[in-house]
Amino acid sequence: MTAGQWFRLEWKVGSSGTQTLNIYLGANLPSTTPTETITAPMATGLIDYLEWGPMSNPVSPTTHDVIFDEIMVRSDAYPGPLISQYVWNGA
Repeated sequence: MTAGQWFRLEWKVGSSGTQTLNIYLGANLPSTTPTETITAPMATGLIDYLEWGPMSNPVSPTTHDVIFDEIMVRSDAYPGPLISQYVWNGA
């Protein structure tokens, strides 16, 4: 990923102790085919909450802008690509 590039992340935590992260970039952004898929074991117990946003006191702070858009949580399937969009022209 490069600075200024839009991307989509879909993260799934399975009941079998695994987690999968699908990364969508460029032409794959509006598709169901991920640019990259990462699978790893999940070594913790139940997830009882999620947090989005920058850390309030990171060990190694950096200067960056982060924009979150269209956050979705589902328990039955991956959210999938945006079906339609409206771009506001500021008027």
